[in-house]
Amino acid sequence: MSKFFSVNSDGNGKVMFFTIEDIIKEMAKGNPKKYDWNSHTSICDFFGIKGLNCDKLNKWEYNTETEELKNDTLVTTNDTKEVLEIIKEYFKDKNTLFLRNLYNKNTGYGNSGDENCGDGNSGDRNSGDGNSGDGNSGDGNIGYRNCGDGNSGDSNCGHRNCGDENCGHRNYGDENIGSGNSGDKNCGHRNYGDENIGSGNSGDGNSGDGNSGSWNSSCIAGHFSSQGLFFLFNKPCSEEEFNAVSKLSILNSFRLTEWISIEKMTPKEKEDHPHYRTTNGYLKTHTYQEAWTLVPEVVINQIKKLANFDAKVFQEITGVEV
Repeated sequence: MSKFFSVNSDGNGKVMFFTIEDIIKEMAKGNPKKYDWNSHTSICDFFGIKGLNCDKLNKWEYNTETEELKNDTLVTTNDTKEVLEIIKEYFKDKNTLFLRNLYNKNTGYGNSGDENCGDGNSGDRNSGDGNSGDGNSGDGNIGYRNCGDGNSGDSNCGHRNCGDENCGHRNYGDENIGSGNSGDKNCGHRNYGDENIGSGNSGDGNSGDGNSGSWNSSCIAGHFSSQGLFFLFNKPCSEEEFNAVSKLSILNSFRLTEWISIEKMTPKEKEDHPHYRTTNGYLKTHTYQEAWTLVPEVVINQIKKLANFDAKVFQEITGVEV
């Protein structure tokens, strides 16, 4: 409720809300009852109103920007005028931006959302500055559960990634480990394509550096020549055979990264990833070969049907023995 201030009233002139002094007093005790300063239920409890008696009160939301009072629940005398006068008097000569952060449990300035730590965040539970989304740790992120700076997407660990679940920097695509990758599920740097392990590869499923083509092992193992040659498993193949790689269902089952929610984290994982409190979990990174051990057998069987399939080359690339 970044723009709203919650209030209860009894229709007879009694208006109830958390004042700054109330909040400070509760926070000094450690907020033992876990009050939400913008909760109608918390307001009732704080003022000693229990059970069904809470249902007999009017509930209001006040927009601190437009100074408009909205009725949430009206069950007794309509005391709009009285409530609005008391609220406006309370906010008179007070710093509205500071109060908004206080009531929404933000630490910092210019936040729009709840429980942010930092400045200029839009969303909830961000730690850092200028984030748009929820659960970010770092600065300038757009999306959710990013750890790092300038990410666009979700669950990235690193800087300036565009996509989801990247671990590294300047990746474009999803689930890359390393930096400067364009594509999905690459492990290494400056790869163009999908599921490459190594650096400087162009194509899919390469192991090593500087490969152009698919399912090559070692450095500069395959290439597209001016004569139009295609390579699979280090051997020439037809264009039709080469294009069969793109029809595989690997991308749906091969995961270099995995989001582990806070409920599933072990004590050791919580110790190793202290930012989990902000992001409500952490991004677990599998090595390339670990990820291949999780690929279903049906997908492995699809790969075995590719032209030039070589079990030795496949094991060298993936670590999986077939």
